Amino acid sequence: MERKSFTPIVCIVPETVDFATGPADGSYNYLNKITYSCNRGYEVQSGNLERSCQDDKTWSGSPPVCAPIVCIVPKTVDFATGPTDGSYNYLDKITYTCNIGHAVQSGNLERSCQDDKTWTGSPPVCAPIVCIVPETVDFATGPADGRYNYLDKITYSCNTGYDVQSGNLERICLKDKTWSGSPLVCTQIFCVVPKTVEFTTGPSAGSYTYMETITYSCIPGYEVQSGDLERTCRDDGTWCGSPPVCVPVSCTDPENGQFTKEKTHSSYIFRDTITYTCITGYEVKSGDLKRSCQADGTWSGHPPVCKISLKYLCAIFFEFMENENSSENESDSRSSKGSYEKKKTKTNKGKKKKLSKTLKALLKICIPS
Repeated sequence: MERKSFTPIVCIVPETVDFATGPADGSYNYLNKITYSCNRGYEVQSGNLERSCQDDKTWSGSPPVCAPIVCIVPKTVDFATGPTDGSYNYLDKITYTCNIGHAVQSGNLERSCQDDKTWTGSPPVCAPIVCIVPETVDFATGPADGRYNYLDKITYSCNTGYDVQSGNLERICLKDKTWSGSPLVCTQIFCVVPKTVEFTTGPSAGSYTYMETITYSCIPGYEVQSGDLERTCRDDGTWCGSPPVCVPVSCTDPENGQFTKEKTHSSYIFRDTITYTCITGYEVKSGDLKRSCQADGTWSGHPPVCKISLKYLCAIFFEFMENENSSENESDSRSSKGSYEKKKTKTNKGKKKKLSKTLKALLKICIPS
């Protein structure tokens, strides 16, 4: 009996599968198996990853179809803008941005779709940006201790008597949790001594602090006419009031001397002098013919008193005697004209008797024996 020969069943490797690794090209015997694996980022959507050579030289199952792995968009993140709803393929990235005034506190602002359909990292947590109040500023009032949110403002003011040397009176909380500007520095305000004031004694040169006072005094013989003898340093570095103006002291209108010529002016000031002159026939008995206006507004010396001079008195006496002699001669020449003339002569004789004592006294003074 003739022996039959058998030919092995052989299956040919199918075509290459997209996005997958599979068997090498060649031929496989009956019941041999071939396997596929989807590339990273892909997964089997249909077909079979393992196939067997069948007795009809075909492969069991159907070719695998590898499709991209898809990640579903995570839930919305509070206080952030992020990806739109939808699906993303393997290695696709999604990004988030914290809203203005917020910053990432934890998690990741960028995430990638992984081959296990999950996302790298963890959801971001956006929290309000908070700035801590800076340290206290010397010589200034500022914000209360606490926490301030993004774009919140804090303000300072230098204490009275102090002024800004550097830094900022207003600062804003920034997105990096720092403050805009720079720390305030307040320094003490100084007032510089004004220029020298004429006819005064005043403060020494230098500078004075807020609320310190300087004083002036008019020199002797002068008094304040306007301005201020005391001035205080103000909080803006200027002096209150105005510079004093010192003018010479005025003396009141002096009295006239007795038996003197009148003064020639009606008003006088410090160091002015007045000079009196006794009237004709008089000489000074007491007081002063020359007086000066003093620093305290009074006059030096005393008002002059003038008395009649002996020389002038004697001249009057001699003139009187001459007039008397003339009168007697005239009376004698008219004695024959009637009773009226006689009566007049008698009257004149009476006067002579009355004046005789005075005349005798003057005679002794004016014509010494």
